[in-house]
Parts: sequence; C-alpha cells; structure tokens
Amino acid sequence: NVQAAVLDVKLRYLPEWIAHRRRIAELYRRGLSGIKQLRLPHFDQTRHNDIYQNYVVRTSVRDQLRAYLKEQGVETLVH
Repeated sequence: NVQAAVLDVKLRYLPEWIAHRRRIAELYRRGLSGIKQLRLPHFDQTRHNDIYQNYVVRTSVRDQLRAYLKEQGVETLVH
C-alpha cells in the first residue's frame, strides 16, 4: 500500500515536527501574552501536552483582529 509506505516515512519526522510547532507556539505566547483582550491556549497541568495543530486565539473583537492581521499579511481561519 503506497499510502502506508508514505505514512511510515512521515511518522519518523513527527516528533521533530511537533517540537517545531511547540517552539512556534511559545513564541506566539511570549509575543501575545501582554494583550488583555486575547485568550491564548495554555495548559497549566503537565498531563496536557498540546501539539499545536492550530494556535487558537479567542477575542471579543475577532473580526477587527482578522482584518488587521490580513492587512499585515497574516492568514487566519475561523472554525
């Protein structure tokens, strides 16, 4: 099965990809932590260990934030 062979190769890199996402999430956390209007993802308990497939930011001014980020060339998605 071709798909199984491809997945087998990709799985070897998964820990590295997850570590990279966590480093980026930490940069986001540091850069955004002083903005009171934002709720950032975080886990206080060590039993939770996010892989940050998505970095979800919550705010009551979502549409304005999306417009600003778009002007700055930052892609956002609403789920």
